[in-house]
Amino acid sequence: MVVPAKTPQEIIARLNQEVVATLAEPEIRARLIEQGGVEPVGSTPEAFAATIQADLARYADLVKRTGAKVE
Repeated sequence: MVVPAKTPQEIIARLNQEVVATLAEPEIRARLIEQGGVEPVGSTPEAFAATIQADLARYADLVKRTGAKVE
């Protein structure tokens, strides 16, 4: 889940708390795995931001190396 950049920290913390709790519910986990084929992960906002930054760097490098273009 992402929110606008200037979302207050207390709202981010509350949303994170609720999402992590929801993802820990066995029925929710099972349904998400069944529908999406991936294991849902609830982490911290900081860990998620780091993942996004790493993915951006990785895909930017991939696009640069392959010359891929959006059509």
